Amino acid sequence: MKGLSNKWQKLIVWLTGYVNIIAFVIAGGYLFKNTEHEEIKRSAKVAFIVTAIFTAIEALCLFMSYCVYLAESSTAWISKTSWVVELIKIVVFAVLLIVDLTVGLGSAKSVNSPKAEEENSEKE
Repeated sequence: MKGLSNKWQKLIVWLTGYVNIIAFVIAGGYLFKNTEHEEIKRSAKVAFIVTAIFTAIEALCLFMSYCVYLAESSTAWISKTSWVVELIKIVVFAVLLIVDLTVGLGSAKSVNSPKAEEENSEKE
């Protein structure tokens, strides 16, 4: 995706991560493999981790709803739990997308990192 800017590529990574894990694997994997920009690769890694976490939580909610259905108990708390998980997912993806587009994920260099030490020694 050489015609797209870094911000558009980050937007694609985060939106496909929110929408569907299969779409994310296709788009995020393509961008991760074919880009030279470390920012895009870092965004794809973080988006993958967040997407995997929410996929596991949603799978757990689905499993619990089937168990409740088979036990013929009240399903009201399951629907509320699923709604809360979806709301948290929206907020997390939106916040991380905004942070990634404005500041960048991991843009602050660690004081003890080798690159930071090299840059400090070059300045002196």
